[in-house]
Amino acid sequence: MLPSTEEITAARPKARANIEAGRLPSTDVACERRTDSGHRSYCINCGEVIKRDEIWFRLLGTVKNSPALGAPPVEPELHAACYAAWRAEVVAATATRVGLRLLPAPDDPPINSPEFQRTLGEFTDTLSSTGITFQQRSAVFDSATADGYHLAEYALQVSRVAIPTLGAVLIAWIRSRARRSVTVKLADIFITARTAEEVGDLLQSIEESRRSERDP
Repeated sequence: MLPSTEEITAARPKARANIEAGRLPSTDVACERRTDSGHRSYCINCGEVIKRDEIWFRLLGTVKNSPALGAPPVEPELHAACYAAWRAEVVAATATRVGLRLLPAPDDPPINSPEFQRTLGEFTDTLSSTGITFQQRSAVFDSATADGYHLAEYALQVSRVAIPTLGAVLIAWIRSRARRSVTVKLADIFITARTAEEVGDLLQSIEESRRSERDP
């Protein structure tokens, strides 16, 4: 089961303290999602046992000393809620803010149609599975008879590690139907991509923006 917003929020103070103490990395790193049935280790963030069949994450390439004397160093392991809390803290400090709009194909159904809302929901689920922090805009009406609906617009916080993952998600959207495209907003600049090659150029612009924010 994935963690709730409340569980993630509750774990953030410990994640922040562990980052400051050096027990967790202060920058984003690659991870491995696991659900080993026989796994029984301890979460480096909260110290509690990672139970059998529970979703957990291993931070790759980030080696910490094992508490067992003479045991080899290990990569930190986190409960799903603690992992999300750690990423939220890192992203808040290091990520680049990116506006994203999915542009439908001319023959796509209207954005407020049930069919397109299902398509949009699938994209949102995929984006959520990447670990990228985002908010999706919605249309809300002041009427008891009018239903709101989700817009194809997102506010992302993109870290260095997440840039290639974002690229894969955007390319999948473009290739899912002919003449679909995407537009991103970096500061006051809008960039549209219609092909995988143009997505590559778009990602380069995000990386350059990220570097300029870190090293003004």
